[in-house]
Order: sequence, then structure tokens, then C-alpha cells
Amino acid sequence: MKKVLTLVSALSMVAGSAFAHDYAWTGLGENPKLDKNGYVVGCAGLWYENNVYSFMAEKYDEVHVKVKNDAISDIDVVIGKTSYKVPKGKAVELTHNVGEDVKDPVKITVPGTAYITEISVVSQAGEKVKGFIKDAQTALNEANKATAAYAGGDLDPFFTAVRSQLNAQGVEIEKINVELRELLASNVAYAVSNKKNDIETDLNKIKAEITKIKDNAANAVTTLNNILGSTNATAALGEIKKAKTTSLVNPSFLQAYKADGTTVATKLSDVKVIKGNDSDDAKPYIYNFKPTEIKSGKVTWGKAGLKRDWVETEIAAIEKEYSGVKTAIIAKMAEEFEKTANSFQAAGNTESELSALYDAVKNSVGYMTERIHVEVLHAAHISELASDVTTLDGVIGDFGYPTTEAEYNTWKTDVNDLKDAIADATTRHSANSVNTLNADKTVKGLIATTCNNAQATQTTYREKILTTAYGKVKAEFDKVQNKLNEYSYKISAKYQNEKDIQEKYEKEFAVLQNSLNTIEGQYQGKPGTIIPDMSAAWNYMVTKYAERLSELNSKSKALDDMWGETIQKQQQQVIADNNKALETLTAQIKGVRDYYDVQVAKIAGYREFVPSSSATEAINTSLKELFNIVLGLEAKQDEINKKVEKCNTASKNATDVEFNADSDQYRFKSVTTDSNGANVSYETAVANIKTAIEKEVKVAIEKANEATLKYIYLSRNSYITGTEKYASVTGLRSLISNKQLLQKEENFQMVNREMSTAAATAFKDEYAHVDWNKVSEKQPDGTTKDVQKGYIALAEEMIKPLLTAGSYSESGNQLVVTDATICAEADAAIPAAGKVAANLVDQIASIKSLYLDPAKKAIDDIDTELVSYEDQYKKIGELKIKWTVDKANLDELAKKASAADPSMTKENFEGELNAINTEIKSISAQLEANATSATKVAEKTAETLKAQGIALAKLEKYDVWFANKQAKTEADKLYAEVAKNLQGAKDALAKMNENVQAKYGPAFDQNTTDLENAKVTLDKAVVDDLDATTANIAAAKGVLETIKNEIAATLKAAEEANKTDESLDYNKDGEINDKDHLAAQDDTTNGVITLDTYYDWVNKFVDYQTNSK
Repeated sequence: MKKVLTLVSALSMVAGSAFAHDYAWTGLGENPKLDKNGYVVGCAGLWYENNVYSFMAEKYDEVHVKVKNDAISDIDVVIGKTSYKVPKGKAVELTHNVGEDVKDPVKITVPGTAYITEISVVSQAGEKVKGFIKDAQTALNEANKATAAYAGGDLDPFFTAVRSQLNAQGVEIEKINVELRELLASNVAYAVSNKKNDIETDLNKIKAEITKIKDNAANAVTTLNNILGSTNATAALGEIKKAKTTSLVNPSFLQAYKADGTTVATKLSDVKVIKGNDSDDAKPYIYNFKPTEIKSGKVTWGKAGLKRDWVETEIAAIEKEYSGVKTAIIAKMAEEFEKTANSFQAAGNTESELSALYDAVKNSVGYMTERIHVEVLHAAHISELASDVTTLDGVIGDFGYPTTEAEYNTWKTDVNDLKDAIADATTRHSANSVNTLNADKTVKGLIATTCNNAQATQTTYREKILTTAYGKVKAEFDKVQNKLNEYSYKISAKYQNEKDIQEKYEKEFAVLQNSLNTIEGQYQGKPGTIIPDMSAAWNYMVTKYAERLSELNSKSKALDDMWGETIQKQQQQVIADNNKALETLTAQIKGVRDYYDVQVAKIAGYREFVPSSSATEAINTSLKELFNIVLGLEAKQDEINKKVEKCNTASKNATDVEFNADSDQYRFKSVTTDSNGANVSYETAVANIKTAIEKEVKVAIEKANEATLKYIYLSRNSYITGTEKYASVTGLRSLISNKQLLQKEENFQMVNREMSTAAATAFKDEYAHVDWNKVSEKQPDGTTKDVQKGYIALAEEMIKPLLTAGSYSESGNQLVVTDATICAEADAAIPAAGKVAANLVDQIASIKSLYLDPAKKAIDDIDTELVSYEDQYKKIGELKIKWTVDKANLDELAKKASAADPSMTKENFEGELNAINTEIKSISAQLEANATSATKVAEKTAETLKAQGIALAKLEKYDVWFANKQAKTEADKLYAEVAKNLQGAKDALAKMNENVQAKYGPAFDQNTTDLENAKVTLDKAVVDDLDATTANIAAAKGVLETIKNEIAATLKAAEEANKTDESLDYNKDGEINDKDHLAAQDDTTNGVITLDTYYDWVNKFVDYQTNSK
């Protein structure tokens, strides 16, 4: 019953409004739990008995009652003496004022099945306290509104400070608000009334503090405006504006003159000279001025550019400083207010003290204009002196100090101090902007004196350094001149017999002398001479000192080069001839060495080469001899190198007096001694060594050829089978001979293989053709010739030219090689690229890869075909035997088949049996036609054997085969029937209710999967084995019967379940939903059905809804 009512009422329940309460009793419900005195547990002061709640209240308290009516009709709830109607199926909140009559408890009566969920009481005292809090909040909001004007500008920090004070009062208000909520939630009688007066007093204090904060903030802003408009601030701003003046009229300190600099200009076009921009009276201004208008004796002056390029930055900094004063004052104002809720009261923060901050800004303008004036008068001069320091420092390394180091450094210090003072950008508008040199002297006087003294000293230093430079350059010049004098003397004294050479070089040396005379005439700085242009002299002798030295070095080198030409020409030619001879002989020796390296590498390989490895000992002997021979070649190379080096060294070191171009001491002669001590040329000696190497190479090749020949022909021992790793002619022919026997071992006896006579002949020919193809074809001219030679015959065609004629013979198509057979003379030459030397040991690898290895593969391929042929021949024979037996039992087999299947007459049976024989004969003939290529027909043979084997098995057990055929037909029909049943069941289920579909649909899905698997099994049931086929079909039918039964059972259960749900469609509209529930309710109310019938229906409806969800 409770579940039904909860479900019905839940459809129409609404939430009530929230109230602040003195009392709040919640969670009451249909059957409130009571203590022993009749009070509701957890609800102090609330008594309950027989659907009546009772409690005490104060005068004019407001009572709120939440009532839920689950009954099927309206009810009346009585609060005190007042009755309130509650509609059926609704949840409402009733409000009742107690009024003045509070002598007795307030009683609330709820009839029938309705019940109260919550009772709350709001007292008059609580409402008054809420009013007090609201008044305080209003005062705070008004203060916030009044002070909001301080936000969003310069006063932002102050605004934050004021809000900090006001927010503190807001926190106090909220504390009282929290206290009230706690009192209301305590459910203690008179809790709020007892605290009302204290709360009112506290809130009045808070409102007074808010008013004070608001008024103090307004006063602080007024004081701030007074400071910003003070005389201090006005004076500072005035100085800034004066400094930035851009236009003047008839200033006394500015004059405009004509080009002569003395005649006053009376019109603008005549102005050529302007004076006064650097005067003391012009000091307060940051701009230079120029006339912009001259009219009726009145001259108007406009700005002509900043006096210094840094002024804009500095004046901007001062303006920022001016703005910063305001920012700083506001920060102090905000800081003090945040701490004390007031401003401009603390020491250091008073109006007068903060106004004085603007005096520093005014002073900054004065410092800046004074600094500008000093730089206008002296900056260029100081920059020049600083440059002089850099210049002199740069040349001291070459010319030394122009005075003592200490005096020089004192001068540098003075200049650097001036430079630092004028370049100091950090103090351009501070008190130190122009006093950094010496605070006890006037800036202008100090700079002028220091600059003048530094300039005089600088001139003296430059003169001294120039003189030093002259001395150093002249000393280098004299060295070159003395060398020229020496070489000129040698030309005139030692070349009397070579007039042409003497005349040529005397002219060249004279040209060089004229060049030196010109250079010497350009030198400046000689002591005692007058320097007309110090700047030009300094640049030529000091700045370009390195160029002067380089110029002299160039002349000195040119002099050495000319002198060297006279003594080096013939020496260089002799050395070149020596080197050419060395190059030619080295190339000859390298050719011999390259020949040696190639042949030795090849011969050493013979030792590891299978056909020639038996000659290892003889090959090693040759290799040792070759090594000894090549040592002589290396000795000759070393001898030649040393001789050429000795001659060339002597030529390089010889003086012009000692050198004799034809002497053996300087010129290399190609003469050495041979092994007999006779003199021969180096060319002949090297050629003799090559001949010796070639001779020994031939000996090694001949030994390797002999071993190779014996390997491929003379290895006739019984163990040679032709299956060795390295093929030989003898071995391959032995292998072919053995293969042609076409026998196999059975019971320790050799018996003929299973094959036809024709096939045996064909395979013997195939093996023979590997050696020599004996098949001939008739040619168009009537002659016959071999169309293709066998691999071994082709190999012998390559071998025959490598043997000595007459040392071998030929028998039929084969070479006959004996112990007397020898190889042709060894080919000791290095073959061209891509070629191989004409030696058997060198050619045998190619012979092997081209013919001997393919011959072995050809034999293996024939073996493969033979194995395939024999396998097919055997299996065909086995099937022939089975057919023959079945043919002999024709009458019995045909009778048995006819008994199972009357349509299978003896004639039909015999016809199928004969058809099998026809197929057997066909594949047998095909195999014989392709005996030596049996692998090509192997697949076809296997397919036919399988098919005809199955056909023969069918005839042998025809009764089983026929029964399987019938069983398969029945199983296919059963499958179709089950599939149809399943689809019908699914269609029926689709028309049933959703919950029925959800419950039984998965069972049909499983039936679908099982049926698909059963179909796969059925399709694979028929196999080659008839008995296995019988078992497979039976198993498949069993699975299908099971699925069929499961479908029927599931459908029956679904139909029963669907019938139960039809009673829930109360209004018969074809759907089960809330409309059916409402129709049942109406019929119950109208007496159409009894309440018990209604409750039974509702319980089924709830179950249905729950299951559906």
C-alpha cells in the first residue's frame, strides 16, 4: 500500500519555499517517533497524539505547516481554530498567524491518511532583529556608494584603503547575521528575544563607525587637492614649462646678424649668424633658438632643436618625477588611512610636509639646465681630448711613452675625469650633475683650465712620438739600402763574362734605387725640421707606421728575389732533371711491383683452391723465391731515392761560386751494378728483376696447372662418386654411369626400378645427354648435326686449348687424359680487365660455374623427375589392381548396389566402373608421354587418382553412399524448417511488449548463432570417408533438432509472459503508461472497482514499471 501511494503522490509533489525560523521541526512523516512523554523524538517542544501536533508559540508568531495528502479525496487540516483545505494527491504549505491568543498550545489536526512533513515557526523578535541588520547593511551600502568615486583613477590605492576599513565593518555585520541564524536554528524558546537589545546596540555602533570612515575619506581628498594646488607644486611646474619654452620675443641675450657677424639683420632672409644661444642668460632653456619673424623691429624667436640629444629623456624623467610626487602622496595617504581610518595626521605626512616634496622637482630642472650649459661650452673639446688618449695609447706599444709613464698617466686621468663627468648620464638632473670633478671649484672654470692644459700637453706628446717614429722607420730604410748596395757591387764584380745578365740586373737594381729615393723623401719628423701639417705627418708616419715597414719589407723581398734569380735558375733545372729521372724509374719499379703483387696474390690462392691444393709445397717454394727476388727490386728503389736526394741537397746548398751543373755531385746518373758486378743502367737492372719474377711465376703456375689437371681427370679411384663439393669430369661421368643402371637396393640385392621399358630408355638418354647430346637433326642440306652439346663436352672444349697438343687423345666425344698429358705453357701475363689468364688453374673456376656445376644440377633435376615418375607409376598401379579386383566382383557389387538403390542397375554400375578404368588409362598414358618431366603432370595425376579412388570406393560401398545421400537431403530439409521456425518466432516476438522482447530476444539471438554454426557443420559433413560422413550427418541432425525444440519452448514462454501484461493496458489504448494508472484511480473513486482490486492492479503495474526500467 505504501509503495503504491508513494508512487502516485510522487507524480504531483512540488517543493515549498524556504523560511528563516525560530523553530524548525523537519522529517516528521506519517508515523513520527515519540518519546515516553509523547514528544516527537529530535523535535524539542513538539507533542503528538492521534494525528494532532501541539506546541507553544509567542504572540503573533507565524506558523508554517507542510502537508502531504495522498488520499483519494480532499481533506481539511485544522490549525488552532482555523480550517485549511488540502486537495487530494497534493503537497502544500499552510501559513497561520497565532494572533494574540497564546494561552494554550497551538494544535494542528490532520485527518485520514494525510500527514505533516515539517512545522516551522517564525517569531516577531526575529523579524525585528533582521530589520536592525538590514539598516546596518543599508548604511554600509550607502558608504560604499559614496566612496566609489575614488576608484578607477589615481586614487585607486586610497579607494582600496577606504574599502578595507568599510569591509571590516561589513565583517562585523555578518558576524551578527551569523549569530542570528544560529539563534534561529537552536529551536530554543525566546532565544532571539533575549538577545534583541544587545544586537541592536552593537549594530548602532557599527553604523556610527561607517559614517566616520566615510567623512574622514572625504576630508582626506580635500586635503590632497590642497597639496596638489600648493605654491610648491605650482613653482615646480612653472620651471618645467619655462625650460620647454619654444618661442621668445625680443630676448636681450639673442642677436641675429648678417654674414659679417656684426651688422644686425633687419629681415629674415639676411640672417646668417646667430649669437647668444650659449650665453648664461640662455641657460634656463633646453632649446636653441632662431629667428622666425622680423617685423617693425620686433624679432620673434622659435626653437631650432635641442641643445643636447639627451634632453628629451631627462625632461621626461623630471616630468615623471613631478607626477611621481602625486603618486607618492596618494600612497602615503592610502597607507595611513588603511591603518587609522584617517590621512594627513601622522608626522611626515602633514599637508605642509608633503607639499614640500615638489621643491626637489624644481631643483632638478635647475640642475639639468646647468648641465646642458656646461656641455654646450665644453663637450666637443672634451670629446676631442678623449679621442687623443685613445690615439696615443694605441701607438705607445710601437714608440714608447712620450714622457715618463707617471706624467702620461696623470694627463690621461685628467682627460678621463673630464670625459666621465661630461658622459655621466645618471646625474644629468641631480645636484651632482656638474660638480663631479671638484666640488670646491666652479665647474666652468675647472673644465676650461683642465682642457687647456691637456691640449697643450697633447701637442707636445704628438711631436715626441712623431720624432720616434721617424727614427725607427729610417733605421729599417737604411737596412734595405745597405743590402741594395751589396748586391749591386756583386753584380758589377762577378758577372764580367756574362754581360747580358749583368746589364739586365744593373737596370733592375737602379729602378729599385729610384723607388727607395722617393720613399725616403716622403718621411717627416726628422729632428730639427719644421712640420707644416702635424695631422698629415702623424697620419703618414705614426698611424700608418705598419704601412711604412711593410713598404720597406716589400722592397727588401723584391731585392732578394732578383738576386736569387741569378743563382737559382741552373740549380733548379738540375734538381728538376734529377726528380724527373727518379719519377721515371719509380714508375718502372712500381709496374714490376704491381705485377709481383697481383701474381703472388693469385699464386698464394692456389694453395687454398681445391683442384690445385695438392701442389701447396711446390707453390710455397716459388713464393719464397719470388719474395727473395722482389727484395732486390726494393733495394734498387732505395738506392735511387738516396742518390737523387743527395744530388738535390748538394744543389740546394751550393753557392754560386761552388755550383757545377755537370758534376756527379749535383746531377743524378743512371748507373748501378748487376748481380755479377757489371755496370748497367737502373732501367736494365729493373727489367732483369722483372724477367726473374716472370720466370718463377711460370714455375708456380705450371705446378698448379698439373695439380688441377690431375684433380679433374686422373682421380679415378673407386671413391670418386661425382657428389664431391668441387665437381670433376671423372666424378661426373662416374655419377652418370651409376645413374644409368636404373636399379635400387632391396633386401641387399640390386633390383630394377618400377617403370616402363620406354621410360627407362628415356631416363638413360637424359643422363647421357648431360655428358654429350647424341640427338641429331637433319639439316636443310640433307646432312645431320648435333643440335646441342652436353655440359661435360662443352667443359672439355674449354679445357682442350689449355693442354699441350699431342699429350692427350680423343675417344668418341671424350678427351682421353693420361699421366703423360701436360698443360700448355704457363701464361704469366696479367690479363686485361674482365679477362682470365690462359691457364687451366685460372680457367677451371669458370669451367666449373659454366658447365661442371650445371651438369651436377642437371643430374639432380633428372633424379627429381625420376622420383616423381616412380611415385606416380606406383600409385597408378595400385589403383589398377583395386579396379581389377572390383571388376572381378562385378556381379556381387552390382547386386548389393541395386538392393539399396533400384535405379542402380548392373548396366549402370558396370558403366561407372568402366569410366573409372578409362580415367586410369588416361593418366597412365599421360605419365609415359611425360616420363622425364613427370613433375609437370604430378598434380593432374594426384587429382585424378583421388577422384577415381573416391568413385571406386562409392561403388564398393554403394549402399552406404546412397544412405548418406538420403540422410543429407533430410538434414537440409530440417535446417530449412528450423530456420523458418526461428524467423517466425522472431516476428511474433517483435509484436509483443518491450519487456517480453528484452527478456526472450537474447535466447533467439543464441539460436541464430547456433543455427549458423550447425549450417557450417552440415555443409562440411560429406567427406571422402563414407562412414565418417554417416556420423557427421547424424550429429548435425541432432543439433538441429535441439535448436528446433529450444525455439518452440522460448516462443511458448514469451507468449505466456505477454498475456500477463495485457491486463495492465487498463484503458485498452494499446499502450501501458500513466494514463492506465489514472483510469484505474478514476474507476476506484467512482466505485467501478473496489479498493482491493485497485491495490492488486497497482502492485502489478509497479512491478511492470520497475521491470521495464
